[in-house]
Amino acid sequence: MAGTDGSTSGTVNLDPDPCNTLRTTPSGLLAPRPEVAGASAGTAVGEGRSVDVDITPPADAGECPETWTVGARLTPQFGQAPSSGNLDLADTADGAWLPVPGAQVQLPEPGTYEVAYAAAGELNLWSQAQVGVGVLARLFNVTDGVPVPRAEGFIAFGARQTTGATYGSATKAAFITVTSPTTIRLEGTRTAGRAAAGSFTGIFANWTDVWWKKVAD
Repeated sequence: MAGTDGSTSGTVNLDPDPCNTLRTTPSGLLAPRPEVAGASAGTAVGEGRSVDVDITPPADAGECPETWTVGARLTPQFGQAPSSGNLDLADTADGAWLPVPGAQVQLPEPGTYEVAYAAAGELNLWSQAQVGVGVLARLFNVTDGVPVPRAEGFIAFGARQTTGATYGSATKAAFITVTSPTTIRLEGTRTAGRAAAGSFTGIFANWTDVWWKKVAD
């Protein structure tokens, strides 16, 4: 190797400081340049992503040697909202959808989510009940003001000339893709007919929940 005065030398004396990344190789000096790459928290990379990679640079720009922190976490966030009270539908209008108390969740960020519910209830009929009297549940997108497609389920059903109580439950799940934080709630309704006077017809709180998990960006 040529020196500044034109002389040559077969060896190079390297500074042993740990911040000196120069290394001697058979073909000369090697100066490695590390490259740190990845996805920052919450960044959508692809539909199949299941892990967020968080990269934190050194706190001190002049730190030597530089310390980079790389961490990973599961992307799918999740949550659950139990009903906080019964939804009594005995005196409501036929086909009027009403929120189930407390059974509401917020999908926190853009992505695709699986949202599901389990709802249990009771239908009390009088002797002249019409055909098709029932208690139903559904998911409703509060943010967009529309029902969630294919998320409606029958809890209980009664036929003509039936008297007494019918109990039942419904469980449904739907994939919902959103572009911003979105609120989803569970609603219930009573279809045509009359409920028996002084009886409960509706959805029970104790056996009713809504839950969600993120499945893709």
